[in-house]
This record gives sequence, C-alpha cells and structure tokens, in this order.
Amino acid sequence: MNQKIRHFIAAITACTVTAAALAAFPVQAVGDENVPAAAVTTADDDSFIEHLEGTGGGDEYAVFKPDDAGSISFDINKLNKNFSCSWSGIKLVDFCAGKSDHILMTDKKLYLMDYRAEIKCKDSFCFGATFNGYERGAKELTEVRVLEAYSDVTGISEDNKVFDINVNGAVYNVYRSREVYDEITVNVIIAARAENLRSDRPVSGRIDIRGVMDGLQKNGVDFISLMSPRYLLRAEEGEGSAELFSNNIITVDYPKEMDVPNDYNSTIIEKKVYRDGLTYAFWQDDSCSNGSMKVERNGDAKCTIDNDKDNASCLFTKGFFGEVGIPLKDITKLKADYHTVFGSKSSYIGGIYGWMTDPYIEFYIIEVSNGKEDFLNNAEFVDTAEIDNITFDIYKRKLPVVGGLTQYFSVSRVEFEHDYGYGVYSNVDLLKHIEAWEKAGLKPGKNVRDVSAFVETKGKGKGDFSITDVNISMERSGDSFTVLGADTPSVTIDGYKYYRAGDDGVLTVEKDGIYHAKCFNDRNEDLFSFGKGREIDSDEVSSDKNITVVLDYNADVSTDGTYRINAEGVLKGENDEPYIKYFICDASNDPFVPLDAEKLGRADIDGEEYDLYVRHTRFSFRYGGRCIDEYYSVKKALTGNHINVSGSIDLAKHIKAWRAAGLVAGDIVDAYINTDICGAGDGNVYFNRAEVKVRMDESSEEFDENDVELLKKFLLGEKCDVEGKDFDINGDGVWDSFDLIALRRIVK
Repeated sequence: MNQKIRHFIAAITACTVTAAALAAFPVQAVGDENVPAAAVTTADDDSFIEHLEGTGGGDEYAVFKPDDAGSISFDINKLNKNFSCSWSGIKLVDFCAGKSDHILMTDKKLYLMDYRAEIKCKDSFCFGATFNGYERGAKELTEVRVLEAYSDVTGISEDNKVFDINVNGAVYNVYRSREVYDEITVNVIIAARAENLRSDRPVSGRIDIRGVMDGLQKNGVDFISLMSPRYLLRAEEGEGSAELFSNNIITVDYPKEMDVPNDYNSTIIEKKVYRDGLTYAFWQDDSCSNGSMKVERNGDAKCTIDNDKDNASCLFTKGFFGEVGIPLKDITKLKADYHTVFGSKSSYIGGIYGWMTDPYIEFYIIEVSNGKEDFLNNAEFVDTAEIDNITFDIYKRKLPVVGGLTQYFSVSRVEFEHDYGYGVYSNVDLLKHIEAWEKAGLKPGKNVRDVSAFVETKGKGKGDFSITDVNISMERSGDSFTVLGADTPSVTIDGYKYYRAGDDGVLTVEKDGIYHAKCFNDRNEDLFSFGKGREIDSDEVSSDKNITVVLDYNADVSTDGTYRINAEGVLKGENDEPYIKYFICDASNDPFVPLDAEKLGRADIDGEEYDLYVRHTRFSFRYGGRCIDEYYSVKKALTGNHINVSGSIDLAKHIKAWRAAGLVAGDIVDAYINTDICGAGDGNVYFNRAEVKVRMDESSEEFDENDVELLKKFLLGEKCDVEGKDFDINGDGVWDSFDLIALRRIVK
C-alpha cells in the first residue's frame, strides 16, 4: 500500500485498521497503481444515485478494493441507502452502506438492522453487518463482522472457532482470526449465523447488534468504543452481483434512571415502577430503615442499604405483578430465571418471592442466605423436599394481621461463601415448589399474583445488591385466555369488544376481562392501537339527565416511544344522528394537539385541566350525508414512560364542557378505553382494571325506593307531593313510563 495512504490512516486513527475500516477513510494517492482511482459519477438530481467503479465513498457509503484485479460496479441511492453492486475477476472488495460514527453502545437498548437483499454468487462472499471498535485492554482496533449469508469466507474454520452465542433464538458461531492487508495486521471477530441464509433467493431479516454485543460480552469480549455498524457485502474472488432492496436501522436509547418509591403501608400498585413488562418494588419502614432502590438505565435494579438499627428491614423485588392474578389451575408452566449480585455482610436472603390470593399466601423460595435464621423467627418447620437435586426445608408462619396471612418458605440447604460482590444465576420451577407445599399439607392460593426475584435484609448493615436478569416464563391452558393478532383483530367476550390494530403486536385477553398488550414498532411513524369497550343501549343511558358513563381504568405502562390512553366513542348530534366522534386523552407522555382542529378553550374537570378542541372532517356520514365531527378533551398534565396510571373518566362532565363551549352533544352511543403506542421500540401495557360503568351523574339528584313509588303514584294520577322533584330521567321534557323504568334501574 502506498506510504502516503498508510501515514494518512495512521494520523487519523492512530491504530491499525481493517479493509472495512479503510473504506471509511477513502484516499486516492496519485500514481499509486495498487489502488485504482474511484470512477465516481452522480446521476441527475432527481435520481440521487451515485456510481462507483473503484475504492471511494461518502458520509454514508464506502467501497474498498485494495488492488487492480478485475472490475466492480456500485450504485447507491443516497436517500434510502439501498444499493446494487457487481464484481468480476476480483480478489477482494467490500461494499458498505451506512454512517460510520462513534457510538456508545452501552446507551443503546436496541440496535437493529433490518434488511431485504438478493445475492447471486457461486464463489466466496458474505453479507451482513460490520463495525470496528476497541476491546477493553487492547491497543489494536478489532473489526466485527456479523454474517447472515456467506460461502467459503476467510476466517471461518474450526481452528478459529471460539464459542457460540444465542441471539433471540438464532445461534451464531463466533470465530477469531488475524488478517493481513498489505503488511497491516487486523484483529477480526466473525459472528456467523449457524443457519446460513441461501444465496440463490432473496433474503430478509433483522440483525440484532445489541444482542450480538451482549453475547460477546458474556463470553469475555467487551468493547469500550465502537463505530456505528454498516451493511456489508464482501466478495473475495470470482464474480457475482447483489442488491440491497431495503434497509432500516432501528435504535432506541435506554431510558433515564428511575427511583423506586417506598411502598411501605401501601397496597396500591401506583407505588411501583413498571418497565419492559417487569415491576420493581421496594418496602421499608422509614422510621428504622435506610434503604433505596434505583432502576438503572439498562434495567438492573440497584438496591442499597445503610442501616444502623437492629429492627431495620428492607425488601426489594423485580418481576411479575398482577393486581388480580392468574388462576393457578390454568398455569401449566411457571419458571423464574434470575441473576442477583450480593455485596453486603448484613443478614439477607435472596431468591424468588411472591403472593397468592384466595387465601392470601406470601411465599419465599430462599436460595441464597446470610443469617437466614433471622428471617424464620416463629416459623414452623413442616417438611423437607428434593427439588431439582437441591434439598429445601419447608416452613410456614401465620401472621396476626386483619384478614389473616400465612407465609410459606422453601429454604435451600446449599451454602455460599459470603464475599462481597458474588453473583448467583438460578432457575426456579415454582410449580414444583407449590406441589411440595401441597404434599406437606400447605394449601396454595387459587391465584398467583406476584412472582419476583428478591433480596430482603434485616438488622444493622451496609452494602448493595443488584437484581439484573429476570425472566418469568409462564404457560397456561388454551381456554384460559384469548390472543388477538393480525389474523384475529377483535373478539367479543361478555358484552365487551376487545380489538387491536397494527403490524407487530398482540393483545391477550384474560377470562376475567383483564387484558395486556405487547408490541414492537419498527419506525417512529408506526402505531399500534388496542382497546376494550361496548355499545351503550339507548334505554340504558341518556347524556342529558342524571345518568352518566364512567370509564374506569388502572394500567402499568412501559414504552420506548409515546402513548395515549383515551376514552373514545360516538355521540348523537342533531336529529339523533350519531355523527360525533369523541376523544378524551386522559394519560399521555407527549403533548397532543389534534391535527387541523380548532381550540375552543379549557375546562376544569375533576380537578384536572383539559384543552377542548373540535375538528370538522370531510368524511361523509352514511346517514343524511352529514360530515363527521370530532370532539376532543386533552388533559394538560403528562405522565411518564414507565409508570402505573389510573383514571376515572366521567363522560357526562366532558359532554357538559363541550356544550358549554357551544357544541351540540347528545346521547352516548358507545364507549371504549383505547390505547395508542407510537414510535420506534417496545411497548408493554398491562391493564389491571378497565370497566365501562353506567351510573348516576354525581351532580344529579339522588333517588331511592320512595322516589320510585312517588313517580308511580304521579303517573297513575294519584294525589302526591312532587314539588322540588325532577323525574325527567331521560331528558325528553316529560315525565312518563320511560322515566319510571330508568328510575327503577338507577335505584336498583
């Protein structure tokens, strides 16, 4: 290689570089016969296509061909980074698409590279992604190639294989080698997909760079600095062609750290933190304990204690929590994987913790302990059980609390060296422990409400604990829940309609009406929606008088993007035509202003400020040719991304606010609790409660059986005193038998 090029690269990187890295710094030395000049042409401005026939590149693409053997052609669309290329008679060429900037991968929750490509080559080639970085403690740059399709590639041999990694169920074989390019030696790590995609047909898929990095790190390969990954097509000999039809890089940063509030003396779920489908909770008596819990950016639970009292006690949990619980009889598999790091000399226990209901059972599966006797005071030894080749002692303890509470303990006899900073990986089969309790005469609860990895401390002591990887896997009988996917967008159960809309997401509906959704959006403009609601019969409610519809909900929300929880439905307008759509945005992490809507003002409803809007659409309603109107109430206060939210939306109060703003609003036709999840990344929403209730308007007169008898006498023409009464329940301007029917329903 020309000396000028070598000095130029060294001046920029101060390290050795690989062929792909060299492509990030295209240099042409005049007169260098070994590095042919790139023939670069740009088509007219309308096409945005750039053409290369040799080494060269730009901000978001690069071609590297280190010698003059054979010929190549490369055309890239500079707008979407799709490219086509061909080669013939070459020894080596790299085609790369994408930026090559420094990134901090530790900040990335997701780094995904979607692709759809077609490769036609019978010789040596590979397709995937490439990036460069510094390994911890190393002075030389390392190139990593993640290969999806390949054939007879340098570096892939049994002699070079070091380990395998599993990325979302796909196995990658990892190889280490050193390659030499014109006297420059390069460290190379190849992660080659074991299920090699074929080169004789179009291929598509997703490269999980974050997952690959995690797999490498677990095997001791830790990078401290990286360049952002690029799409790579490498050919090492012969001839062929390839085309990248589509590509999309999805990156999502970890959220900020979050403090977990103390949930002592509280039974409400709002005191917990919900993130990525897991609930973090922390309990202590502030009068005698000094602990704290923080959810770090990568999702680890960092738990700290600094206690100087003998009666101090702190409990930290991370796992599954459901306000209602899952029926135990429906569960066919229930396992908990966890990793916890212990860094304290205090008395503590760790393992799996949870609750069952009907009756209330608090249970501990203690696998790690230091001073476990401190936690078993007044507990009665019941039996011994052998579970997965480990001996557990079973205890029970009844606590003198209102309503009664019993604790079950499975305590491992395995002993650990209690040094600072030791970690435990474990897999617990909860059904085996429940079976062991039953054999010992301990009756389990009918519902499983909580399953979490935990650490609990007692007494004086300092230190910290980290609850890192937690995975709760549960399988249930098929008739205990309903899953709505792309093929089944909606279902009606017990009078409620459940629905979902969007490409990549599922809605699970439990038998008791609880429902939860999980989705992944590829792009910022993607939207996944789901909800629950029902029609409101005309004889069931009138929005004019006394009766209202209330949408009551409580939900755990965790999203990488934005979300909205709305009350939605249809109202009747003039001539009783149902041409009004209403939207009440009650919880959102992003300010929402309806598109092309007119702002009417602001209203105070139940102590919260709502902005009022109206939008007159051009969509013709099928009855009477009337255009649909859209009414909006948007709560000013915002909520967080990883939080429990709850609300009680009284439709009558919003209808009154719209009327006060000059809008026509009649009877309620239907009512739904709808959730929208927008933007790239994961979304998890678990509705602990969601109901559409018909009840008395809080601002209206209260009635009882005496009022029913009074109205009946009035309608029969009997003498009675109705002064001060308003029995126009349905708001039609007269007192009649329809009002009597409605009044009986209210009182009932």
